[in-house]
Amino acid sequence: MDAAPAPFVPTPAPAITLVKQPDGSLVLRAVPPPGGRDLVLALKSDTPGTVESVQGVPAATPLPPGGPVRIAFDAAPQGVTVVLRPAGPGKLEVSYLAKLDRWPAGAPPLPKRPADVMAFGDSDTTDLTGTRRFSW
Repeated sequence: MDAAPAPFVPTPAPAITLVKQPDGSLVLRAVPPPGGRDLVLALKSDTPGTVESVQGVPAATPLPPGGPVRIAFDAAPQGVTVVLRPAGPGKLEVSYLAKLDRWPAGAPPLPKRPADVMAFGDSDTTDLTGTRRFSW
């Protein structure tokens, strides 16, 4: 990945919650911070289970212990809801990447782009990464 060097700048993280339902399923909800457009989640559980649905669409994807299951959701300012069915009690690590369509506030500005160079792809965006841990 090409990136410009920049110091760490505190930026609001995605809102990520995990709620256990009466039927034993878990509802994971992830909402990117303001200005976020893409959201990639890597789910790593210590308990076997299944990803039952993503945004209400059946998935039936195995969630093996220790191995990440990646969920990428483009143009998701409203967030994404994932329903998991674990085999029993356990812990879940949720690593995230949120792509923000702006340069981070408080970071030194980028140098002026030459007139003969256009922005493309992820130019002038911020990749926000982190990890949240849950147990049930």
